[in-house]
Amino acid sequence: MSPSELDGVIAGEFEARTQGVWHAAQAIDRAGRAAEVSDAAIQNLMSAALKLYSAKIDARRSHFSPVRDDANITATEAAVLTVELMHVVNLNLFDLSMWASRPRD
Repeated sequence: MSPSELDGVIAGEFEARTQGVWHAAQAIDRAGRAAEVSDAAIQNLMSAALKLYSAKIDARRSHFSPVRDDANITATEAAVLTVELMHVVNLNLFDLSMWASRPRD
């Protein structure tokens, strides 16, 4: 298998796994069992998604929505994550407003 074929297999496997994670997370949420998911599992998922999203934005120099169109993210959910991420990197609202005002492609 050539390197490019291997890359395609890895990308395809990654895509399939993310679909599985999406469906599992939806089922856990619908069942009201989110508290049973370990902190480490969520940290792994969020850290990987955050790093990958940021790297892709930097690489292609254009933005895309970080969430699925059918995710139905609420303002509360977005605010909770935003505030926690701000705490992780010691970012204040003034600093955030500077980032938010930068031009989008």
